[in-house]
Amino acid sequence: MTGAIPLALILSAVSFNSGQAIQAHYTEVRPVIDGILEDLWQNADSATGFIQQTPDNGNPATESTTVYLLYDQENIYVAFRCLVHDLTTVHDRLSEEPDGVQVVIDPFDDNTTGYSFTVGFNGVESDCRITADGGMTENWDGVWWSAVRKYDWGYGVEMLIPFKSLRYPRGKHDWRIDFGRFVIGRAECSFWSKHEITGFKVSRMGRLTGINPPARRLGLEVYPVGLVRQEKSGNYKTGWRDEVRAEAGLDLAYSPTPGGNLQLTVLPDFAQIEADPYQVNLSRYELWLSERRPFFVEAVETFGGSQQPVKVFYSRRIGKPLPDGRAVPIITGVKWTERAGRTQYGFLGTLTGECETEPQSYYSIFAARHRLLTNSELGAIYAGKDNRAFSNHGLGLDVILRSDRLHGRIFTAGSQFGESLDYALSLDGGYESENFAGGLTLRQIQPEFNMNGTGYTTWRGQYGSFYAGPVFYNRSLFRLAMISPGVEIQREWDYPPGTATATGFINSSARFKNQYYLSLWGGYGQDWALSRLYRYSYTGFYFASDYTRPVTITGYTNYYTRTANYRRGQIAPVFQAEINIQARLGDRWKLWLGDDVTVEADSLSRINIRQDLTSVLRPGVEHSFNARA
Repeated sequence: MTGAIPLALILSAVSFNSGQAIQAHYTEVRPVIDGILEDLWQNADSATGFIQQTPDNGNPATESTTVYLLYDQENIYVAFRCLVHDLTTVHDRLSEEPDGVQVVIDPFDDNTTGYSFTVGFNGVESDCRITADGGMTENWDGVWWSAVRKYDWGYGVEMLIPFKSLRYPRGKHDWRIDFGRFVIGRAECSFWSKHEITGFKVSRMGRLTGINPPARRLGLEVYPVGLVRQEKSGNYKTGWRDEVRAEAGLDLAYSPTPGGNLQLTVLPDFAQIEADPYQVNLSRYELWLSERRPFFVEAVETFGGSQQPVKVFYSRRIGKPLPDGRAVPIITGVKWTERAGRTQYGFLGTLTGECETEPQSYYSIFAARHRLLTNSELGAIYAGKDNRAFSNHGLGLDVILRSDRLHGRIFTAGSQFGESLDYALSLDGGYESENFAGGLTLRQIQPEFNMNGTGYTTWRGQYGSFYAGPVFYNRSLFRLAMISPGVEIQREWDYPPGTATATGFINSSARFKNQYYLSLWGGYGQDWALSRLYRYSYTGFYFASDYTRPVTITGYTNYYTRTANYRRGQIAPVFQAEINIQARLGDRWKLWLGDDVTVEADSLSRINIRQDLTSVLRPGVEHSFNARA
């Protein structure tokens, strides 16, 4: 116990917040969202004195920005007055990355999550949910409005954010908020609150005081779905068969409490979701695929998502694809998430239909997270899958500790798969500052641990990695540079005694003051694969030109002298390369050309080349061409 007391005192003593505050003033007159900054905004409190995060961390922003905030019983209104010394330097075309502004709101004052709203000076809007104190973002499609207008002194931006698009606690009148501005020509990112060069943190945002949002209404949304599908199957020898069938479904969303949300889906169809990008997989493990289906994306941080060190729950298991290309049908699903004070919790239940070798199955997931101290967390997750053939259940517990520059996580999980019981343990830690960065990861996954019914378990064994190195900020040609030597050791339980995968590596990256970027890496080690112990080395680089220019080029190469190719069942050299060229065509059009090449040798030492050529003209047409030689 004596060792834990100083750590708790240190973490609780850290004061993250910037001390900035803005008062929310109520307005009887609703501002017109057209980019014209009318006199009404003079009734609002204002935020000024933006501070650079990059490139010159801690210095005043090079351009003056003033933000005004009002609210009424339906909406939050935000206006930006962005002065510009030279309007010819502004990036505001649809065909380029624009200058713009950002608002981040944390209604729960939890120092870990927030809603982000960004508007470019070209009028393009984007939004997302920020989680893990700025460490992660998730897709979010909120309903809100904005307008931009150009003046001889700069730009005016107005936003309307409905309260009904946000979740917020009842009776809480102090929220967290921050405002940002981006000047692309200087690669400048500035905020109202001071943020470290290492990244944006929710825990450093300022305060929004005196806001009195309305009591949340029931928020019932019902979306009936009707589809007519035509499918053609067969081949030239057996003939073709056309099948036409009608399908119907239902999606429902209901918010009975300020922090609660209920979602129901019946016979969902995700055909409109963008397909997963093509990836070459030479390993013996399946690829991790990010979630894109709206029903599962909402509140993904409650259920862990990709942040789990040992993945007890992997939502892509539900309705998973089969070898013939079809997906297991989802009959129905229900999800409930709730936030109350420092605690958030959720339940997810789905029923999938029978399809070939996959019997009808029921999935159940429970998760809860409780905030400790300022922005640390205690969490638990349960996931289960049951059908007539087998059952798979798992329970995970974790503690996340965060301070200004230090972070650590302990995660342990147990699994039941059929008759087998086993456990997994994970320890992560890291340190980041403007002069030094390092990290440590330790994992032990026992031989019978298996969460592939509901989660994602690939290898089983022991793993450790460590890296540490200097960080150079605003030195010579570099805006930010890092050198990170380290070691990585892994031993799986099916390895022969005395064998392990061991690698020494060095990674480096640099953002130059002219906006170019270069990353170099290399390593040497040994690996056990395909019943062989072999030595290998690897090297590669990633390059990106100045993204503010009309034409930008990015390139990537990676070469292994020897590596295991499980697709061909051999150990051989592999070379991968990719080049992308992006060009602006006027104010609205953008041309993107890409070439991705993989070169590998087969068992007869013949060279095999796979090439993927892609061209995209936006807004407009996408074309791809695949070739093998």
